[in-house]
Amino acid sequence: MTVSPATAPIELAPEVDVVFATTGKERHFFGYYDKSPLDSTDSKLLCHRYTGDDRHLVTRDDHCEVGYFCLHSGQFTALMVTDAFNWQQGSMLQWLGPNHSDEVIWNDIEQGQYVARIMNIHSLETRTVQQTIYGVSPDGQWAVSPSFERHEYCRPGYRYRGVNNKAWESPRDCDDGVFRVDLVKGGAKLLISLAELKRLSPLASMDGTEHYVEHMLVNPAGNRFTFHHRWKLPDGGIYTRMYCCDSDGKNLQMLNDSGFYSHQTWKSDDEIVVTGRVPSRGGQLRYSSNRLRHFMRPLLRLARRLPAEMTAPIRSRLMPFGYLKFDLRNESCDVLEGGKWGDGHPSFHPSHPSWMLSDTYADQDGIQDLFLYNILTKERTTIAQFPSPIEYAAKGYRCDLHPRWDRSGNRVIVDTLCTGVRQVFVLDVHKLVAS
Repeated sequence: MTVSPATAPIELAPEVDVVFATTGKERHFFGYYDKSPLDSTDSKLLCHRYTGDDRHLVTRDDHCEVGYFCLHSGQFTALMVTDAFNWQQGSMLQWLGPNHSDEVIWNDIEQGQYVARIMNIHSLETRTVQQTIYGVSPDGQWAVSPSFERHEYCRPGYRYRGVNNKAWESPRDCDDGVFRVDLVKGGAKLLISLAELKRLSPLASMDGTEHYVEHMLVNPAGNRFTFHHRWKLPDGGIYTRMYCCDSDGKNLQMLNDSGFYSHQTWKSDDEIVVTGRVPSRGGQLRYSSNRLRHFMRPLLRLARRLPAEMTAPIRSRLMPFGYLKFDLRNESCDVLEGGKWGDGHPSFHPSHPSWMLSDTYADQDGIQDLFLYNILTKERTTIAQFPSPIEYAAKGYRCDLHPRWDRSGNRVIVDTLCTGVRQVFVLDVHKLVAS
């Protein structure tokens, strides 16, 4: 079976140019949206290289190279092979601070255990940390991480598949949660346990189900981080709480308990923008313990079988979803966008925080939108539209754009299937931002 090529060419805004793209039969991708694949000189592009068919969830037999492209020569330099990766987030590959140009860090497997590798790209000297990383501090001194051994059993699509530790097959709420990892001395400690999170404002839906944490992101100052606490619901959905705390796990703060948050970013050291659900009566009925909840379950199962365009108007009324901005200084919540765009992966321009970068999932025609949004003028500007082969739509191995800024704010980097093969594109957007 061959993958169908893109059904339409990329549509670029007039001010936008493609300045670099990976090519070849190998699959190239970076991973998640919350970090930049370009170094501080904006000349080296980190990515994963995978050989083979990628239309499947990662298995224990899969591995890929980690390395970087020189944007000037187009040459790829392979650094090492990793067995700990997935299609959505890769191996958490990223440049390590404080200079974000000499060392890279990623997750791997060593002797049946998940670890993190740190390599100097010049000397190739490598050291191993006996714990995975997820969100990394800007100074490169520490990181936060969940237990990927536990994710093996409860998080398809975002798990690694190289370690099968049966000790984590059942919940271990006192031993599991948010870990802080020392990247200098090594070692890790549990900052916030799942048992502790389950004791905070407990709900009936928490009982007898799987809990886990993920989506950890450190703020620009490196003194706070945010994360999601999630558990599975009887109707097949997921309940999400978003928390913020100091870098040592203290001053834990739950943001609006609406039950659904998806992708967050730091707008500043005290402001978080997230795609999520505004607290509503519809959401309360779904998550409540009264009898009305039992009528909601079959309706939700039916809704999932119907085309999204049919159910979107009802969902937006019962459980409104959009881009929300939380200000931690006064605990306020503002709706930046009320739900017309659906979910996305937001981030903010490194020097002009009024500009938000985000994307959409593929629509029924396989088109993914990449756009800028000015939160002051409320103006949305399309950067580009990317076609995606229908074989990948809504699958765990799909290829989201996951847009990221470079460190100057002049270029945007995306993963895309627009050529029919998973590749990385670099777009010059400085004229669009300046205009």
